[in-house]
Amino acid sequence: MAFVTFDQENDIITEEEVKLTSGIWSEGAGTLTSFFTSSVQSSSNGQYFLQVFNKVPSDTTSAKQFSILYGHKGGSGS
Repeated sequence: MAFVTFDQENDIITEEEVKLTSGIWSEGAGTLTSFFTSSVQSSSNGQYFLQVFNKVPSDTTSAKQFSILYGHKGGSGS
């Protein structure tokens, strides 16, 4: 299939806007202006793992947005 140039008269509609995507955050939000972590973490991995929420975690409508894990590449923790 070869490259074909758009036909300005028939292929392009200038009077209409269509939203093709939504945001990556909960409820389709495009930005995450504030975020929260929980002070309650599992004892086995809580020291190196954080779950990040869009609202205070105790709020029943909060949702996990992403997680952060960290550590030393050699596993020593230093």
